[in-house]
Formats: sequence, C-alpha cells, structure tokens
Amino acid sequence: MRVLAIETSGRLGGAALLEGDRLLGEVVIEPRETFSRGLAALVAWLLERTGTAWEAVDLVAVGLGPGRFTGLRVGVATAQGLAFALDRPILGVPTLDALARLVTPAPGDLVCPLVDARRREVYAAVYRAGGTGELDRVAGPEALRPEDLARLLPAGAGRAWLLGDGLDLYRDRLLEAAGPGARPCPGGLFHFRAAAVGAAALERWRATGKGDDPAALSPVYVRPSDARLPGA
Repeated sequence: MRVLAIETSGRLGGAALLEGDRLLGEVVIEPRETFSRGLAALVAWLLERTGTAWEAVDLVAVGLGPGRFTGLRVGVATAQGLAFALDRPILGVPTLDALARLVTPAPGDLVCPLVDARRREVYAAVYRAGGTGELDRVAGPEALRPEDLARLLPAGAGRAWLLGDGLDLYRDRLLEAAGPGARPCPGGLFHFRAAAVGAAALERWRATGKGDDPAALSPVYVRPSDARLPGA
C-alpha cells in the first residue's frame, strides 16, 4: 500500500511517500505566505521524483496538530482535496501521536512530545510504552507552561523521554519539571516528520481498514487561535 502523508503543523512542513513500511521519499518546505501553492507543488514533485503516478496512491494521511494554525489549515485542506480528487481514503493523525512514534522506548517508559505553542507555552501529551511496542496516550494533549509539565506525568513515573521543538526552546525548565527520570532525546527528533504521520496512519489502516470522513476532518487546535477579526 502506498501512503502519501502531509505534515504542516510545525516550523517546517513536509510530505512523504511510503510503500508499506518502506520510505520511498520525503521532502520539507518552510511555510510562508505562498504555502498553499508550495505544498501542492511539493507533493507533485515528490511523486515525480519517486516515479509514482497520482493514481498509484492508495491512502492519504495528514497531521492534525496541535501546532501552527495556518499550516494546519493548509495541510488538512490540501489532504482533503487530494483524497476527494483521487477518490482515496484519508486518515488524520494527531501530530503528537506521530512525534511520539519517533522514539523506541522500553516497556513501561513514558514518551512526552513537546511542541512550541507560543505564548511561552508548549503543547504536550504523555504516552506509555507497552510490551509489544505500542504507545498508549495517558495524558494530553494540552497547552501548558514548561514548569507545569509535572502535572501531566503519572504519579511515580519512571523514565520519561522528552522530545520536540518545545524541548529545544525550554530544555532546562522542562527537564526540571519532569523530574529525575526525564531523558532528553537527540536534537534530530525535535521536528515533525511526515513519514511518522504516514507510518501511524498505515498502522491504523491495517488495524481497522477504515478511513476518516474527509468532509468532517478538522485540525486539533487545543486552544483558540491568536488571530482575531477586525473589530472582534
């Protein structure tokens, strides 16, 4: 099965193409004013470079956030448009779920992806690793101050792996809040990857064989946008 994945919730946006568990290609773009046009062109370039016809795509996956509001809207709208145009199923993946998948923890460990939420806050969620590699979300997603991370962690939490661009920004405060069991992941895991979104979507598809309703799919914002209409 070929999965086309789109992830646009962070400082960098991107697209990836997977065939089963094999990554065929992945590209990155920095969101700007022309992001909506740039993302569509990026997807077309990725398919061309991998020798993939549009009709060869079997599943469309998209990161739902939380993250940057404009990027999320563009990413979800682009994925919806592709799913409709290609008549293919679509799956939305919470971005923190996908980010957590970049870690391979031991059973019982916690994984805590942290994403810059601006306003001196981070978006956070906590996952516990099971015995067969699965990750179960036990808290979040939530927007909070770095020093408040402890309230998301279960009582008596052991080793907790922290990652994401939020860790890059507030490393000392987050590690202190998480306690002695906190372990920072390498900097290469600070940013989202579209490939992780695709892998998470494929795992869900294999388990259920069902896609989401394209028309009902919407970003996970967690909190209202900073944007306001004139006079509001």
